[in-house]
Amino acid sequence: MENDLLGKLDIEILKQLATEQLVEIIIEEGEIIEKLKVSRDLVRIRLWKALLGSILKKTENKQQENQEENQIPKRKLGGQAGIGEKRERSLVE
Repeated sequence: MENDLLGKLDIEILKQLATEQLVEIIIEEGEIIEKLKVSRDLVRIRLWKALLGSILKKTENKQQENQEENQIPKRKLGGQAGIGEKRERSLVE
């Protein structure tokens, strides 16, 4: 109806309007509110999808890093190679 005038309406003007006009204004406002609720919900869904997508990417990157670390051969425990053999020989002699 008169969406431009709705923002400018004050109490005195609303009192002068007929009941039918007031009902039309209320119905239009209700429709606008419903549209805003739907758009708000869509925005929330998009934000959650974006957030979950970034979290999934981070976990995938961590898994790839862990796989790369597992492929690198690690040093054996026990210090320098061959020292244990020398120590054993000296104890035997």
